[in-house]
Amino acid sequence: MTALCKGCTKWGDDDIGFTELDPTVDVPFGFAFSNNHVDDPTNVESPFGIHESIGHPIYDLQVAKNDDFEAKIAKL
Repeated sequence: MTALCKGCTKWGDDDIGFTELDPTVDVPFGFAFSNNHVDDPTNVESPFGIHESIGHPIYDLQVAKNDDFEAKIAKL
């Protein structure tokens, strides 16, 4: 599968500043997972249990680059 992501590698605002992924270098990501649900999903301050899995993998985004992406999209 080839997918196009526009605007999803930069986030933030003028008040806190912006963060942007650099696809030319190895990029650290983070994740956390839990089967435990928050006590009250309607309350942003609702407590929840500890995560069952966490990680900080590093990805080489260059290997995912598709140099002829625009040409492939034009064929669709």
